[in-house]
Amino acid sequence: MRRNLQGVEVSGGGAVLDRLSAIEEVQLGLTPRLLLGARSMLTLGASGSVYREQQLVDQRGATALDTYEDHQERLGELSAQLDRATGDSHLLTVGAEAMGVTMESPRLDGGTGARARGALFVQDVWRVPGVSGLSVVPGARLELDSWYGLVPTPKLAIRWQAAPSLTLRVSAGAGYRAPSFKELLLRFENPGAGYVVQGSPSLRPETSRSLQLGAEWAPNDALWLSANVFHNDLNELITITTLKAASAGEPAQYGYTNVASAWTAGLELAAQSQPTRWLDLKLTYTLTESRDETLHQPLEGRARHRGTAQAGIDLDQLGLSAQARAALVGARPLTGDTDADGVPERIEAPPYAALDLRLQKRLLGRGAVALGVDNLLNAGDPTLLTMPPRLVYLSLDLTHPRRDGA
Repeated sequence: MRRNLQGVEVSGGGAVLDRLSAIEEVQLGLTPRLLLGARSMLTLGASGSVYREQQLVDQRGATALDTYEDHQERLGELSAQLDRATGDSHLLTVGAEAMGVTMESPRLDGGTGARARGALFVQDVWRVPGVSGLSVVPGARLELDSWYGLVPTPKLAIRWQAAPSLTLRVSAGAGYRAPSFKELLLRFENPGAGYVVQGSPSLRPETSRSLQLGAEWAPNDALWLSANVFHNDLNELITITTLKAASAGEPAQYGYTNVASAWTAGLELAAQSQPTRWLDLKLTYTLTESRDETLHQPLEGRARHRGTAQAGIDLDQLGLSAQARAALVGARPLTGDTDADGVPERIEAPPYAALDLRLQKRLLGRGAVALGVDNLLNAGDPTLLTMPPRLVYLSLDLTHPRRDGA
């Protein structure tokens, strides 16, 4: 994958800067599965990637602000998982994962950095004898990070098929997430959308405790409904914060920070229906309450209300398909220096709606041509909602037909 980005900025001193970014990425992965007798399966995984990002800043009419940076990252991952049925009521899973990453960047002390992570995990799916449809799933994961040390994360889930059409779920567990290299160190620019994201080397790992209760109901083959309530206690939550609001000639600047103590809680509703063979409909709604316990205010950037709707049409005999995706997002609390006095204020971004459309025609088994529009309503604001503007695209995907015996 290769992507080129370019944009123009005006610095605080009035200098005009041309920014150019070239991003290249190559990924490769392999996942063989081996049957070990009638009751065991071994899954192995190996993957690697190379990422390079070059950034050039060229000051018009001068060279004082000219810069060039070359960031390179190499990532390798290995995994092994053994699934074994023991008796008639247990399915045991054990496994291990390992990851190594190296980075070369002028933003690193000494210009280079390396990091290794590993994990051991175990899980048992126990179908409780004598209770129809009841499964208990305990599990645990042991994380080891060369930067952050050793952390255990246990979990417990219970699933009950109360009726053929009704499933009830409850789960509780601990979570752990270490900052990524990009969150720690890299600067990402999107001139087209008008924002910059700056890494933060001082980030700390995020830990959490969660509880979820859910239900799924499928009264017939054409309708599926679900509801889920959740509560998460978060320590050192890794989140994006506004460093500098957008201004004339300068993009908005965002960065990563830790929230010492926070919680989120809410309700998730979903519905899916296929009233006919060619029509598929989906609706979701999420109500989220959040709290930064340090600042005693809602978490930045999290909307209380969010809803989505999707519709898909597939006319197989004609080779035609169409998709429409809509999202309605409520007001979001943000932080920004709107009056340029050097003191950040709490502000509220207004609700917004987004709509994407896509029409596709299959080409006699040899590919497809598609016409689409992303962000049809052109939602976005350089100060309060930085997102790519309306995009109209035409794509052509060709495949080589496979011959028998090939």
